[in-house]
Amino acid sequence: MSSRCVSSCSERLSGYAARPGWEVVLGDVKGETAGHAFGVPLAPTTRWWASMANPLPEDFTTPDASMTS
Repeated sequence: MSSRCVSSCSERLSGYAARPGWEVVLGDVKGETAGHAFGVPLAPTTRWWASMANPLPEDFTTPDASMTS
């Protein structure tokens, strides 16, 4: 893996981790990290929603307590 790739991934991860609601789960096998998953709530203005084939209803893209509890 190139140092540019590692640097880019590190920068993105730092940005995600700084957002409210960011969570990570680590999996291990015999004490060694075997994998991870992370997520962060998407704001209603996130470009992700703009790329949907059909517009999504506002109540779907607006975070509420049920999405973060």
